[in-house]
Amino acid sequence: MIFIELVRQKFRPGLNLFYYVTADGYEVDFLLRQGSKNHELIQVTWNMSEQKTREREIRALQQAASELNVQKIRILTWDQAEILQVGDITIAIEPVGQWLVQQNQPQHKNASY
Repeated sequence: MIFIELVRQKFRPGLNLFYYVTADGYEVDFLLRQGSKNHELIQVTWNMSEQKTREREIRALQQAASELNVQKIRILTWDQAEILQVGDITIAIEPVGQWLVQQNQPQHKNASY
């Protein structure tokens, strides 16, 4: 669903929409680029309540953000919302439904937070 929405927003796989694996093998679901600049990292998970899941998702995003110099970082979940400060990065955790609604509002098209 997230992939389809990103493609609908004119992101193109292999051009400005990527799956990313860090140097240590951690996976990030989506890397979005604007021109030649790495713009945003998006991780998707059903739920962040289990500590093991939380650590896995955050670890991957931390390493990818460091490797790619990305500041805009988010985790999409079913129903959780919070702003998480981890070291020098800020991670927006938000419900996928809220994200989808924001993406379909003209003033939010590919906007930065």
